[in-house]
Amino acid sequence: MARFEPDLVVTEDPFKPTRKSGSSLEILNALVQELTDSATPHHLVRRNQQFANKYDEAKALAKRFPAITPWLPKTPKIWEAEPVNAIYFEALSMAVQIEDDG
Repeated sequence: MARFEPDLVVTEDPFKPTRKSGSSLEILNALVQELTDSATPHHLVRRNQQFANKYDEAKALAKRFPAITPWLPKTPKIWEAEPVNAIYFEALSMAVQIEDDG
């Protein structure tokens, strides 16, 4: 946190029901602990799954924010890895959720 000095960090809330497990959940818990220990302003968000999958959600976000359309991740074949840029849409989804919840 000291290196980047963020004004605000938004993460999924590990204390609410989540689909994360194993090392992903451990990393998320460690991040939240570091944010708390360093007094970095942060907001925990419970991820609401309003779409069938993250790619449908990304398409909806691209309609709302047309400037991000060039980064829209394509749905991978079942044997392909998830596109790296999908994480940006997940982050945007949490930010939009905070804004919409007001």
